[in-house]
Amino acid sequence: MASPARSLRELVLIVVPVLFVVGIIGAGLHFLNLVPLEVERIAAANSQPKSEPVSSQVTYDGIKQAEEALGIQILYPNYLPADLIWPPLLVSSDRLFPGLVNLVFVSADEQNSLLFQQMKVGDGATGQLPPPRERVLTTGKRQVSISGATAELMQGISDSGKPDVILEWSAGGYSFRLSSTYSEDETIKIAGSVPHP
Repeated sequence: MASPARSLRELVLIVVPVLFVVGIIGAGLHFLNLVPLEVERIAAANSQPKSEPVSSQVTYDGIKQAEEALGIQILYPNYLPADLIWPPLLVSSDRLFPGLVNLVFVSADEQNSLLFQQMKVGDGATGQLPPPRERVLTTGKRQVSISGATAELMQGISDSGKPDVILEWSAGGYSFRLSSTYSEDETIKIAGSVPHP
Protein backbone atom coordinates (compact mmCIF):
# COMPACT_ATOMS: atom_id res chain seq x y z
CA MET A 1 0.00 0.00 0.00
CA ALA A 2 1.26 3.43 -0.93
CA SER A 3 1.95 5.94 1.75
CA PRO A 4 -0.27 8.99 1.87
CA ALA A 5 2.68 11.28 1.10
CA ARG A 6 3.55 9.28 -2.00
CA SER A 7 -0.08 9.32 -3.14
CA LEU A 8 -0.18 13.05 -2.63
CA ARG A 9 3.02 13.46 -4.65
CA GLU A 10 1.65 11.35 -7.49
CA LEU A 11 -1.60 13.28 -7.37
CA VAL A 12 0.32 16.58 -7.58
CA LEU A 13 2.38 15.24 -10.49
CA ILE A 14 -0.82 14.38 -12.33
CA VAL A 15 -2.99 17.35 -11.36
CA VAL A 16 -0.44 20.17 -11.82
CA PRO A 17 0.31 19.38 -15.50
CA VAL A 18 -3.42 18.98 -16.16
CA LEU A 19 -4.14 22.32 -14.50
CA PHE A 20 -1.26 23.86 -16.44
CA VAL A 21 -2.64 22.61 -19.77
CA VAL A 22 -6.18 23.68 -18.81
CA GLY A 23 -4.83 27.12 -17.81
CA ILE A 24 -2.99 27.55 -21.11
CA ILE A 25 -6.05 26.50 -23.09
CA GLY A 26 -8.32 28.69 -20.94
CA ALA A 27 -6.03 31.69 -21.32
CA GLY A 28 -5.90 31.15 -25.08
CA LEU A 29 -9.66 30.89 -25.32
CA HIS A 30 -10.05 33.95 -23.09
CA PHE A 31 -7.65 35.91 -25.29
CA LEU A 32 -9.42 34.81 -28.45
CA ASN A 33 -12.74 35.86 -26.98
CA LEU A 34 -11.33 39.05 -25.51
CA VAL A 35 -10.06 40.44 -28.80
CA PRO A 36 -13.44 40.34 -30.58
CA LEU A 37 -15.13 41.72 -27.47
CA GLU A 38 -12.61 44.57 -27.25
CA VAL A 39 -13.02 45.34 -30.96
CA GLU A 40 -16.80 45.40 -30.50
CA ARG A 41 -16.45 47.67 -27.45
CA ILE A 42 -14.23 50.12 -29.34
CA ALA A 43 -16.52 50.08 -32.37
CA ALA A 44 -19.56 50.70 -30.15
CA ALA A 45 -17.81 53.59 -28.40
CA ASN A 46 -16.86 55.17 -31.74
CA SER A 47 -20.33 54.75 -33.22
CA GLN A 48 -22.14 56.52 -30.40
CA PRO A 49 -23.10 60.07 -31.30
CA LYS A 50 -20.62 62.65 -30.12
CA SER A 51 -21.98 65.77 -28.52
CA GLU A 52 -21.53 68.77 -30.78
CA PRO A 53 -19.57 71.70 -29.40
CA VAL A 54 -21.87 74.42 -28.17
CA SER A 55 -21.69 77.40 -30.50
CA SER A 56 -21.38 80.85 -29.05
CA GLN A 57 -22.95 82.34 -32.18
CA VAL A 58 -26.57 83.50 -32.09
CA THR A 59 -28.36 84.11 -35.39
CA TYR A 60 -31.32 86.40 -35.96
CA ASP A 61 -34.06 86.67 -38.56
CA GLY A 62 -32.97 90.17 -39.46
CA ILE A 63 -31.44 93.40 -38.22
CA LYS A 64 -34.61 94.49 -36.40
CA GLN A 65 -34.80 91.25 -34.39
CA ALA A 66 -31.09 91.51 -33.50
CA GLU A 67 -31.52 95.13 -32.35
CA GLU A 68 -34.44 94.15 -30.11
CA ALA A 69 -32.64 91.12 -28.67
CA LEU A 70 -29.35 92.93 -28.06
CA GLY A 71 -30.77 96.30 -27.09
CA ILE A 72 -28.38 98.20 -29.37
CA GLN A 73 -28.60 100.13 -32.59
CA ILE A 74 -27.06 98.19 -35.45
CA LEU A 75 -25.26 100.38 -37.92
CA TYR A 76 -24.66 99.19 -41.45
CA PRO A 77 -23.39 100.60 -44.74
CA ASN A 78 -25.84 102.79 -46.64
CA TYR A 79 -23.94 101.99 -49.83
CA LEU A 80 -23.47 98.45 -51.14
CA PRO A 81 -22.20 97.38 -54.55
CA ALA A 82 -25.07 96.59 -56.91
CA ASP A 83 -24.36 92.85 -56.97
CA LEU A 84 -24.76 92.37 -53.19
CA ILE A 85 -28.10 91.07 -52.00
CA TRP A 86 -30.08 93.02 -49.39
CA PRO A 87 -30.99 92.10 -46.65
CA PRO A 88 -27.88 90.45 -45.22
CA LEU A 89 -27.62 86.70 -45.68
CA LEU A 90 -26.68 86.35 -42.00
CA VAL A 91 -27.19 88.55 -38.96
CA SER A 92 -25.51 87.18 -35.84
CA SER A 93 -23.92 88.00 -32.51
CA ASP A 94 -21.47 86.12 -30.34
CA ARG A 95 -22.01 85.34 -26.65
CA LEU A 96 -18.25 85.43 -26.08
CA PHE A 97 -18.01 89.01 -27.33
CA PRO A 98 -20.82 91.15 -25.86
CA GLY A 99 -21.91 93.91 -28.23
CA LEU A 100 -20.50 92.22 -31.36
CA VAL A 101 -22.79 92.03 -34.39
CA ASN A 102 -21.93 90.35 -37.70
CA LEU A 103 -23.66 91.14 -40.99
CA VAL A 104 -22.79 88.91 -43.95
CA PHE A 105 -23.67 89.95 -47.48
CA VAL A 106 -23.17 87.79 -50.58
CA SER A 107 -23.52 88.67 -54.25
CA ALA A 108 -26.20 87.00 -56.36
CA ASP A 109 -23.56 85.02 -58.26
CA GLU A 110 -21.78 84.19 -54.94
CA GLN A 111 -18.49 85.54 -56.32
CA ASN A 112 -18.27 88.48 -53.91
CA SER A 113 -18.90 88.76 -50.21
CA LEU A 114 -18.74 91.31 -47.47
CA LEU A 115 -18.55 90.83 -43.70
CA PHE A 116 -19.41 93.88 -41.64
CA GLN A 117 -18.75 93.68 -37.90
CA GLN A 118 -19.54 96.26 -35.27
CA MET A 119 -18.96 96.21 -31.55
CA LYS A 120 -20.43 98.80 -29.25
CA VAL A 121 -18.09 99.86 -26.47
CA GLY A 122 -19.50 99.70 -22.91
CA ASP A 123 -22.03 97.49 -21.09
CA GLY A 124 -19.42 94.74 -20.73
CA ALA A 125 -18.11 95.20 -24.26
CA THR A 126 -14.48 96.20 -24.57
CA GLY A 127 -14.80 97.36 -28.14
CA GLN A 128 -11.92 95.02 -29.03
CA LEU A 129 -13.06 93.05 -32.07
CA PRO A 130 -12.26 89.34 -32.03
CA PRO A 131 -9.72 88.08 -34.54
CA PRO A 132 -11.19 87.29 -37.97
CA ARG A 133 -12.57 83.72 -38.28
CA GLU A 134 -10.68 83.16 -41.49
CA ARG A 135 -6.98 83.83 -41.44
CA VAL A 136 -5.69 86.29 -43.95
CA LEU A 137 -2.12 86.37 -45.21
CA THR A 138 -1.50 90.10 -45.11
CA THR A 139 0.26 91.45 -48.17
CA GLY A 140 0.02 95.14 -47.29
CA LYS A 141 -1.05 97.53 -44.55
CA ARG A 142 -1.67 101.25 -44.46
CA GLN A 143 -3.81 103.89 -42.79
CA VAL A 144 -6.75 105.56 -44.51
CA SER A 145 -9.47 107.95 -43.42
CA ILE A 146 -13.07 106.75 -43.04
CA SER A 147 -15.46 109.67 -42.40
CA GLY A 148 -12.73 111.50 -40.46
CA ALA A 149 -11.66 108.45 -38.43
CA THR A 150 -8.30 106.77 -38.94
CA ALA A 151 -8.70 103.23 -40.21
CA GLU A 152 -6.21 100.47 -40.80
CA LEU A 153 -6.51 98.96 -44.26
CA MET A 154 -5.04 95.51 -44.78
CA GLN A 155 -4.76 93.72 -48.10
CA GLY A 156 -4.34 90.00 -48.17
CA ILE A 157 -5.23 86.56 -49.33
CA SER A 158 -7.74 84.55 -47.28
CA ASP A 159 -7.48 80.84 -46.43
CA SER A 160 -9.86 80.20 -49.31
CA GLY A 161 -7.36 81.83 -51.68
CA LYS A 162 -9.47 84.89 -52.49
CA PRO A 163 -8.12 88.45 -52.32
CA ASP A 164 -9.39 90.19 -49.22
CA VAL A 165 -9.46 93.81 -48.12
CA ILE A 166 -10.00 94.46 -44.42
CA LEU A 167 -10.70 97.83 -42.83
CA GLU A 168 -10.75 98.38 -39.05
CA TRP A 169 -11.69 101.65 -37.36
CA SER A 170 -13.47 103.13 -34.34
CA ALA A 171 -15.97 105.98 -34.20
CA GLY A 172 -18.88 107.13 -32.05
CA GLY A 173 -18.41 104.47 -29.35
CA TYR A 174 -18.20 101.60 -31.86
CA SER A 175 -15.41 99.49 -33.30
CA PHE A 176 -15.89 98.37 -36.90
CA ARG A 177 -14.39 95.79 -39.25
CA LEU A 178 -15.25 95.47 -42.91
CA SER A 179 -13.85 92.51 -44.80
CA SER A 180 -14.61 92.28 -48.50
CA THR A 181 -13.61 90.67 -51.77
CA TYR A 182 -13.99 94.04 -53.50
CA SER A 183 -11.21 96.44 -54.45
CA GLU A 184 -9.65 98.81 -51.92
CA ASP A 185 -11.49 101.81 -53.36
CA GLU A 186 -14.86 100.01 -53.29
CA THR A 187 -14.27 98.76 -49.74
CA ILE A 188 -13.36 102.27 -48.56
CA LYS A 189 -16.51 103.62 -50.26
CA ILE A 190 -18.65 101.01 -48.46
CA ALA A 191 -17.01 101.80 -45.11
CA GLY A 192 -17.49 105.54 -45.66
CA SER A 193 -21.24 105.01 -45.97
CA VAL A 194 -21.57 103.60 -42.42
CA PRO A 195 -23.32 106.28 -40.31
CA HIS A 196 -21.43 107.20 -37.15
CA PRO A 197 -23.65 108.12 -34.19
